[in-house]
Amino acid sequence: MGKKREQIKKYRSLGWLGKSAIVIGLIISLSSLGCGGSAPKTEGNAEKSSKQVQSESTKAKSPTKAKSSSQESDYAEAISLQASKWSTIVDALGNLIEDPHISDKDWVGQVKTQVALMRTLADEARKLSPPDKYKDVHAIYMNAVSEFAWVAENLTIAIDNLDANVLKECGQKMDNGSNYINDVGKAMDKLSK
Repeated sequence: MGKKREQIKKYRSLGWLGKSAIVIGLIISLSSLGCGGSAPKTEGNAEKSSKQVQSESTKAKSPTKAKSSSQESDYAEAISLQASKWSTIVDALGNLIEDPHISDKDWVGQVKTQVALMRTLADEARKLSPPDKYKDVHAIYMNAVSEFAWVAENLTIAIDNLDANVLKECGQKMDNGSNYINDVGKAMDKLSK
């Protein structure tokens, strides 16, 4: 039984690292959308073709497109930032849960801090209003938020009551939420192409 428990611990430990790598991949893919950076100026892009100039001229005449593009960029940037925060929280909770010290007030305080951060981030996520281009991505993201919010509402209660079933479900929901975040990254990647 002890050997199996060690294998489960090892698997879960690797799972959290894997989920972090997925979120980091999401952040990298979102940066390819032009969120949070600009292309370096080189000789090759310093001279614009007449088509590029004409295209930019058309964009300047169409404030709706410019506004839409700005909203899309803002939304993608917000998702990227929130994905990074989710990764940090899920990693921290995963590490705490992997090595529980339920009778240690410091450990309980750390868990409660992460849960409070989860609730705050879930509230922030629910306030996002996606542009049309990202409606489907947003639906997937809200699935992730729903999973994480459930954990935030139930984890400390499960710890207080030493409820192994709810603790297990919290772990599953954190994995589900991380998988949804991975799906968001894939969807954002497709939209950037």
